Amino acid sequence: MKKILLPILGAFALILGACSNPGPDPVPPGTTYTVTFKNYDGTVLDEVTVEHGGVAIYEGETPTREAESERERFVWTGWDGSLANIRENKTFTATYDKDYYIRFVNVPRPYETVLDGEGEDAEQVLPNTLPDYDDSDVVYEAWFSGNDRVTFEDEEKLVPSTIKINELDQWELQGWSYLNEDEEYENLRSSTTASQTGAVDLFPCYREDAKDKPERIDGVLEAKFINYDYDEQLDNYLYRDGVNTNNEEQFAVYGGETPTRPDDETNSYEWLGWYVEGDTEEKLVDLTSYVIKDDVVFVAKYNAIPLGETPVTYTVTFANWDETVLFVDTVEEGGTAVYEGENPNRPDDSEYTYTFDGWDRDLTNVQSSFTTTAQYTPTPIDTPVTGGPMVVYGPDYSVEHGLLLTLNTNQTDPNIASEYYAMGITLEQGDTYKLFDSALNADIEIDDYRNDLSDTADSGSAFYTGDVTLEGNVITVQNAGDYQVYLKTYVENDWIELWIPAITSTPDPNPPVSTADYYIVGEGSFNGTNEPWTVEGGIALEPNVNAASGVEYMSTDTTLEEGDIWKIYDAANETYVTMNQIDKSTNCAFGPVKDMEEVTDDGDNVNYQVNVTGAYDIYYTIYDDSTSTPDGMWHRLYVGAVTTYIPPVGEAENYVVGAGSFVSEEWSVAGGVALDDISDIPDGKQHHASVTFEVGDQFKICSADGSNWYDNNVWESGEGSAFASGAMEVSDGGNILVNEAGTYDIYFKIYNSGYVSTWVALVA
Repeated sequence: MKKILLPILGAFALILGACSNPGPDPVPPGTTYTVTFKNYDGTVLDEVTVEHGGVAIYEGETPTREAESERERFVWTGWDGSLANIRENKTFTATYDKDYYIRFVNVPRPYETVLDGEGEDAEQVLPNTLPDYDDSDVVYEAWFSGNDRVTFEDEEKLVPSTIKINELDQWELQGWSYLNEDEEYENLRSSTTASQTGAVDLFPCYREDAKDKPERIDGVLEAKFINYDYDEQLDNYLYRDGVNTNNEEQFAVYGGETPTRPDDETNSYEWLGWYVEGDTEEKLVDLTSYVIKDDVVFVAKYNAIPLGETPVTYTVTFANWDETVLFVDTVEEGGTAVYEGENPNRPDDSEYTYTFDGWDRDLTNVQSSFTTTAQYTPTPIDTPVTGGPMVVYGPDYSVEHGLLLTLNTNQTDPNIASEYYAMGITLEQGDTYKLFDSALNADIEIDDYRNDLSDTADSGSAFYTGDVTLEGNVITVQNAGDYQVYLKTYVENDWIELWIPAITSTPDPNPPVSTADYYIVGEGSFNGTNEPWTVEGGIALEPNVNAASGVEYMSTDTTLEEGDIWKIYDAANETYVTMNQIDKSTNCAFGPVKDMEEVTDDGDNVNYQVNVTGAYDIYYTIYDDSTSTPDGMWHRLYVGAVTTYIPPVGEAENYVVGAGSFVSEEWSVAGGVALDDISDIPDGKQHHASVTFEVGDQFKICSADGSNWYDNNVWESGEGSAFASGAMEVSDGGNILVNEAGTYDIYFKIYNSGYVSTWVALVA
């Protein structure tokens, strides 16, 4: 069997070998071809030479194709033919896939229905409009190639399965839809590809799931008033854009009868007002300031009065600044006193006008009878300011009729020793005035008043145009209008120059850069629309020439809002002022009332934050003290408080007062512990008190009349001291913070020099 098979297999192999060899290739060796690579638009990208039967290799830059939209792109996929076995000149064109950027937006497409058609043929359809949305509403976004199925792949950001319209309207999530090229909504199917949708935004679409719905009024909100048992609706109103559709009131309005609640076995009930449904604290709301922004339900609230008991009442007397009684109110225990008299008023005096600013006591939660006194904000009556160059007016040319010229602190001309200016002085024809140095008590002799054409700027002089004339030192106005005055003293020979622009001329070609030395700048309510932390958006501080000591600048009755953050800016030196001392006395906004506080920003810069909206008096004082500071200047800030607190006068000279476990009112003598006078020390006095503290208590030592809240010169921390052991520490603002509960001995020393120190014995 084997001898026969082997010859047959050998013959078959010879036949196969003969069939697989067609003979020599007819193309001569060394034959080459040109292969051209083109982009989609016919642009030649590369040309290469390839030997017969070889492979073309593209060596150019990666082909690109621009898309018509930022949300479309072309991705190069290769060439439109095989680059192998090249046997002739060939041209290949780049091929691309098109991708689309698709976003899923968590905003439902418009669900209000509109009528399509008329009469019986009319149908309710969804309008083909886009909802209002922005980039923050996008919950998922990605690039999809043209053949990709469009799917939502971020399950954690899926929109709710239902959306509630009102009590009866509820819509269920049906899927996603988009506006197609015909501007009609088209639903996204499971088989929809990106090339079918294009680069679109997809919106969740819902289907109706409510029966017998009432007619919906778009944009209208409802305010309901219900009684305590939720069974009785007392009143309701509709609001469109926050305005009552019945009476056009902007705020919530109740027009029904006074709510009542029947007595039960133990109590009768007094109606107190309204709270918002769902508020577990049942906090009363003031309807006169409550803006309707959503559907809301107000619930009547009552005070339970035990039957047979007469409510405890107290008398609150409202007195004017001169102790005149203005009104007396009887208040139930825990209630709020209400002033219903005429508007409080305080007559002006020779120095100030007065604006009513509230009462000196908290009128809520009344627990005793008391008298509260009207508080007023004083505003200085404008009086002439002396001490520098002034414009003084005729006919008597007195300082009382003068106008202080402002020093230009930004003057950079080395030839000018000083420059003063006034802008916008309104003068009538026939008015006369002259310049006066109130410090020297003498008229200013003018060397040059720029009335010729030697300088191109002189052609705009009021002297040259005849708007004003000069005779001796007296300037007479010939044409009424608003004038500017510039007074310059030159270094050489104290040469003084006066220039007054004509009414019809342009202002000074080199006007002052700024009009004040110091500004309050910051973030918040400063001038409304200006950029924060700029002089343009700041509040100028004016010189206070009546300061008792140092150089002082002030801004009175300056309104700052809660949350404002500010600092004082030195405009001349273009730097912020760092304070050596922040006044924290009782009447100061940084004091115990904490109308303001120091805060540190991300750059460790100390700024000042407003905690209570109000009108503040701000005083910034610079003292010359070359022995204490490197630059020889001591900077002090004082800000008058809005809610100024004056503690009652006690029997002792000084008290331990604070916040925490104290007897009564926090930070008051009434809630404090008296310090006993135990001994005289060689040059002063020593006081003592034994006080029990809890962890977290804070305290200071205060004089009985509230005039001094002592930030001690020394907190003695020797052996046995609570400060040395860490049982107490000095916190921000100069308060003492208790870290360990216990009973402590406090020794407070006042030296005749005004130096004070506190030593607190460590708890046993």
